[in-house]
Amino acid sequence: MIHFNDVTKVYNGNVKAIENMNFNVEDGELVIMLGPSGCGKTTLLRMVNQLESITDGDIMLNGKSVKHSNKIEMRRNIGYVIQSNGLFPNMNIEDNAMIVPNLLGWDRKKMRDRFNTLMELVGLNPDQYRKRFPHELSGGQQQRVGVARALAADPPVMLMDEPFGALDPIIRTHLQEEFLQIQKELKKTILFVSHDIDEAVKMADKIALLKGGQMMQYAEPAKMLNKPANSFVAEFVGQDRVLKSMSLYTVKDLATALTLKPVSESLEAQNINENLSLRVAISKLLNQEADQLIVENNNGTNKGSITLDLIEQFLHREIKESV
Repeated sequence: MIHFNDVTKVYNGNVKAIENMNFNVEDGELVIMLGPSGCGKTTLLRMVNQLESITDGDIMLNGKSVKHSNKIEMRRNIGYVIQSNGLFPNMNIEDNAMIVPNLLGWDRKKMRDRFNTLMELVGLNPDQYRKRFPHELSGGQQQRVGVARALAADPPVMLMDEPFGALDPIIRTHLQEEFLQIQKELKKTILFVSHDIDEAVKMADKIALLKGGQMMQYAEPAKMLNKPANSFVAEFVGQDRVLKSMSLYTVKDLATALTLKPVSESLEAQNINENLSLRVAISKLLNQEADQLIVENNNGTNKGSITLDLIEQFLHREIKESV
């Protein structure tokens, strides 16, 4: 869907912000670009919708060169979400969300129906927020409206530049989870800039790690965590990368791969749902909240128990498979 072919960006004749970038974002994938400040990730994102020009190479969007596309028409077919949400302060929420459909000439009923659908999708009551203005909303609510606006004309591609970066951790986590549910349903092709490795591991199908305008590694989160391509990648993802990789799996994944233990009457126990991430399960065991975790499905049925040694066995198995 998005193909980067030897893409280079040069400023002032000699400063290379992006150098010979080659990678593909396939249909329905959520790819997160990571890297230190100044690595070129936002520049690369903005080159897709030509907010930044391409010096050399090209970006193909659905088989068409973005360099030779009509910029206005192209941008109307790309959802764009930025950290500050970009809502117009003098327009109410419905008008903000329906900017692109309005430009495309949708009739009033179609726009009203689309607004209602999108607001419900992002967890906001359409009638409650329709006539409000951005300053009357919290930061998290504004960001939800920003996502709704990007989805308004049902674009096949979305560009997201640190959309949750300015939010407090609790709201940020909640919006990440909501967005993953939306993505599971809509399957958009998404290029997403982040500075947070935990966010990338949690959300991405693939991670593109940049340094100095060059690609350091392009891989699925599990592979990047378990087999970093070089010392920079290893340092960037952190010494706790093995623990980070556990957030990619649920207790149910472990139960599917391995046989759970019988519940021991002699060990302190805590009940957990099978959909809990293994990273949280490890935390409970390491913090001595329990010596064993009794796994239950959504119906409350006891499936057996897990302990640290069983998680370690699963971890070694997954690392071997990922490399």
